[in-house]
Amino acid sequence: MLNDAPAHPNQLSTAPTAQAVGDSGYGRARLWLGITGVGLWVVVSVSLLAMNAIPACAAFLPAGPIGDASLVGLLLLSYVLLQLPLDCLGGYVVPRQFNRRVKPANTFAKILVRGIAVHAMLLLLSASVLYTGGRVAGLPGALGGGVLWMVGLAVLRGPIAGLMAKLRTLANVDQKEGTKLVVGSDEGFTGGITGLLSPRTNILSAEWKTALDDDQFKLAKARREAVMRDGTWRKGQIGALTFTATGLFVALLLAGPSTAGTGVGVVETGLWFTLWAFLGLLALPTLSRAAIYRTDHTLIEAGIGLADFQDVTNTLDQRQDGEPKRSPWVERVFHPIPSTSNRTCANGKTGGFWNIARTSVYLGLSSLSLLTRSVHCNVGRPELWVWLPTE
Repeated sequence: MLNDAPAHPNQLSTAPTAQAVGDSGYGRARLWLGITGVGLWVVVSVSLLAMNAIPACAAFLPAGPIGDASLVGLLLLSYVLLQLPLDCLGGYVVPRQFNRRVKPANTFAKILVRGIAVHAMLLLLSASVLYTGGRVAGLPGALGGGVLWMVGLAVLRGPIAGLMAKLRTLANVDQKEGTKLVVGSDEGFTGGITGLLSPRTNILSAEWKTALDDDQFKLAKARREAVMRDGTWRKGQIGALTFTATGLFVALLLAGPSTAGTGVGVVETGLWFTLWAFLGLLALPTLSRAAIYRTDHTLIEAGIGLADFQDVTNTLDQRQDGEPKRSPWVERVFHPIPSTSNRTCANGKTGGFWNIARTSVYLGLSSLSLLTRSVHCNVGRPELWVWLPTE
């Protein structure tokens, strides 16, 4: 869980990002890395399914639970080994190449090993739930167990984030307003909102207290409180849960109802769900952006100065990709958070589902998605594998 530790925001590192405003090199490099990682797992999934490779592999393993466990273990080991070079590139090599803030190599290695171990444990738990549910009650049992585990991942998101990476909650937490300032080592850490269907805690990066002045921080905090009040967070949460549960059902059907409760069925369900998650990466960002535009519009209509709004969005963008301008096509396909230039000219009167795209990426753990730490915003960054960046 998140460990309470006395500290003060002013004690945090305030080293500025070397990325100049308007220089999209870092953001574009991360985008290509994400495309490579996602493309790798899509190709792997399609190839294994098309070649019927999983049943063929299972034929060489002992029958029964031991063989099933070996098959799932082989999938997880292969996943870790193939993903590792991308993690090293995304968490250390690429940020260092663009003069972003990075940990020393040995420290990064410790952070990465911890994250990989916890991430693999969660995938193993997901496989165990699907396997056990399938053995007990076939496809309905696997579906029911997977959905319950998905709900558990949503409810326990805060503690799981603390297991995945070393996060510290500051002593000066605003408990009355349900806000926690959390310290992480990754400059891209943004936190998020805990809760299942009702928002409970607004987790913000403690470094925002030094990156922003007092008025700017209040504005950033007000944005989160706005989506907690106006229902767009709840819509995003329900949408992500529905998308994930539907995908699991489809994946179980495609893997074959008769394979539920077998190692082959579990692995093929994960591969089919990976393809479902890929479709989500293409379709869901539009819904996420709509919610951001709506919140922007609401705050500006309420009297927030446009200059203050731009200052906050520009500052926080520099802690992410540092890419204030993007082509409409690139943003439409790859980015659930709009560029700062687009946020000031979009029509924000429509609805939206706040953070549905990246919440769905996280919840995909419950269905053995191989894309949960391969997207451009979080590859190689364990602090962002649970709390993927949001605005």
